[in-house]
Amino acid sequence: MTAPSRAPLHIAIDGPVASGKSTVGKAVADRLGILYVDTGITYRAVALVMLEQGHDPADGALAGQIAETLDLRIEPTTVADGRQNTVLLGDRDITWAIRTPAVNRIVPIVAGHAQVRHALHVQQRSIAAGRSVVMVGRDITSIVLPTASVKIWLDASPDERVQRRAAEMHARDPHAMLDLPGLRQSIIDRDQMDAHNMLVTPDTHIINTDGKTVADVVSEILEVVHEQQ
Repeated sequence: MTAPSRAPLHIAIDGPVASGKSTVGKAVADRLGILYVDTGITYRAVALVMLEQGHDPADGALAGQIAETLDLRIEPTTVADGRQNTVLLGDRDITWAIRTPAVNRIVPIVAGHAQVRHALHVQQRSIAAGRSVVMVGRDITSIVLPTASVKIWLDASPDERVQRRAAEMHARDPHAMLDLPGLRQSIIDRDQMDAHNMLVTPDTHIINTDGKTVADVVSEILEVVHEQQ
C-alpha cells in the first residue's frame, strides 16, 4: 500500500520591521530545504509596474488592478549573485529591478492601498499552494496563511531593531553616515502605520529576539516545527 503523501509544510513568520524576519526566515528555509518567500517582493513588483508605466502610486484603484493581474512567480534561485530568490514577472527576471531606490520610495505608498493588499493576499496564497514554504511579512499568520503548520511572531525592542537596521545599512555601505535618531523614528513611524495589521493569533508562537543570534532563533523555530510534525 502506498503511504499517503505529506501535506506541504507552511511556516508563517510575522513581526514588526527589523525584527529579523527575513534573515531568520531564509535561514529556516535553507535548513529545511524549502522555498523562502518574503511577501514584500509582491508589493515591490506592483510598485515596479506602476513606476515603469508612469502611474501615480497614490492611485489605489489602478494599483489594485495591477496587483490582481500580476503574473508573478517566485522560485528558488539558480544564480549566484546574492539573491535570495529569483523573481519573475512573466518571463522577465525582476529580482534586482524591484530593489532600486526609485521602487523603495514608492512601495510604502503602494502597499498602503487596501485594494493592493487584498489582491496580493490572493497572490501570496497562490505562491504557497501545493508546496512547502517559509513565508515572511505582515498578515501572514492571521490572513495569508491562517492554517499554516507553524506560526511564528518575531519581536524585538526598538533599540535592538535600530541596531540591526544600522548594521544592515553599514554592511551595504561601510562609508554611509548613519542617523540613528532618524532611523529610530522611522521604525516607530512604521510601527504606527502597521499597527492595524499587527494581529497575533492565539496559536502563534511568540519569540523575542533581543540579544539572540540568528542561530538561536532558528533553533527555537525548528523546535516548534519538530513538535508540530
